[in-house]
Amino acid sequence: MASVIAAIADAVVTELNAQTWVESFTAVRRNLLDLEHHTDLDSLTVVVVPRIRERQVEDRSTNRITYTVDVGVLQRIDAATATTANTATDPLFELVEDIDDHFDGQLPGYSTAWSAGSEFLVDLAELQERHRFVGVLSLSFRVLSAR
Repeated sequence: MASVIAAIADAVVTELNAQTWVESFTAVRRNLLDLEHHTDLDSLTVVVVPRIRERQVEDRSTNRITYTVDVGVLQRIDAATATTANTATDPLFELVEDIDDHFDGQLPGYSTAWSAGSEFLVDLAELQERHRFVGVLSLSFRVLSAR
């Protein structure tokens, strides 16, 4: 049986691939967002990585477990516009915001997991030095379980 965090990551991948987004992609799950091995970023790459499991006591009989998965949005940007034109990166920012908004509530495919928050960051050094958009959206989901 797969771990809960892996099952949640798989549910995120399934849901991402079931939707129509502003940019076209096929999401995959990996256990590591390894930028050195993502050499072909001419097309949009979306990788879901299970990352954090945090357990807290809810009450005497229940644990509140928060699982965080990262959604990596990766794409090479034309060197001439990577640091000077917003037109290359604005659609990628829009995509990440749309994904974030989509996962606000119950997680389709894992009915006991509910959105517990999110955080988004862009690796500006990757954009400036390697002309690659590397955005990571961390999605947290809360699950209550018996102790």
